[in-house]
Amino acid sequence: MTYVMGVCREVVTPTNSRKASKKKASVSPERAATGRALGEAGGEAAALLGEVRARLEAWPAAWAAPHLASGVEDRLAGEYRCPVAGQLERSYREALRHARETLDDKIKYLKSMQ
Repeated sequence: MTYVMGVCREVVTPTNSRKASKKKASVSPERAATGRALGEAGGEAAALLGEVRARLEAWPAAWAAPHLASGVEDRLAGEYRCPVAGQLERSYREALRHARETLDDKIKYLKSMQ
């Protein structure tokens, strides 16, 4: 979604070369309207990603251990149960952290396009 919005922004935004004169580049009314629509769509997308981020923050961190490890514990010998459950919980926390970071990056990118 953010990639497509970025490509659309690049297509709509007039190019400025270093050799161009200092006068302002003229933008057609259609391009200006498209740029405004992209800005609004980017703002809405950023707001939706913010909601997803907030719900991800509210997700209980302790959910992983009982739900992910319960199916595995029955099949493992006693000495392997704790390390496997611990690894599952660490992986779960890391996946949530990566999801949060990705959402933050996407939100920042969409806001920079406005």
